[in-house]
Amino acid sequence: MSHNHTISSIAEAHRWQHAGHAIIVDARDDDEYHDAHIAGARHLPLRSLITTRDGIAGMAVPDTELQRVLEAAGIGSDDRIICYDGAWGMIAARFVWTLHQAGHDAATVLDGGIDAWVAAGLPIDAQPGAARAVRFAPRAPHPASAGVDAGWIRAHQHDTGVQLVDTRSAAEYARGHIPGAVHWDWNDGTPADGSGYFRGDHALRDELAARGIVADREIVTYCHSGVRAAHTYALLRAIGYPRVRLYDGSWLEWSTLHGAHA
Repeated sequence: MSHNHTISSIAEAHRWQHAGHAIIVDARDDDEYHDAHIAGARHLPLRSLITTRDGIAGMAVPDTELQRVLEAAGIGSDDRIICYDGAWGMIAARFVWTLHQAGHDAATVLDGGIDAWVAAGLPIDAQPGAARAVRFAPRAPHPASAGVDAGWIRAHQHDTGVQLVDTRSAAEYARGHIPGAVHWDWNDGTPADGSGYFRGDHALRDELAARGIVADREIVTYCHSGVRAAHTYALLRAIGYPRVRLYDGSWLEWSTLHGAHA
């Protein structure tokens, strides 16, 4: 799988699952999963992937905990993972980013989620996906997509080759943001016609470039706690940006360390 392959179509996901080449993961809440999910999907809600670290909520769990969670769900190092949610791909993208940080690049977001799956006439059920005994061994992430921390941000704030991207709402950005960050609402990366979770139209790159979000820079996305930023991370990777990273602590950590105003 290509390093920049972060989004899977319904047809691709069904083909891989049918051939036994992929595990589909449902990242929605418990009641949604138990009501109905893609046939065979494993259940891993967002809460299983995040923790509170140094007083900051929503941080990625350590590799040891991620290993435990994935192995309990029957997900191993050799598995191709396709994740979906009910939140325009944000939570699924966060799951994909978390796997990428554990050196597992064979992970993508299912574009359109279960609604698109059902619309395509593909099977759903209410029975839990069967797990099996596997081994998941975390590895170092790809250097071009490794997450960053507050120290890294401070060290690169005046680096013209780096562009911070605040993916929160315009109102949140106006109330305070990391110095040097440009604003790009994550929702601007979703199709206006609701045809999927991610845009891929010709105007997208021009809109990004107008904000300084260009492929020859190292792009670092953040939001409040790293979920909306994960959507933009997946989108930029998918359209060919070679260096895209995510600040896990995001504004929640930065404002705690440096105050709530830029």
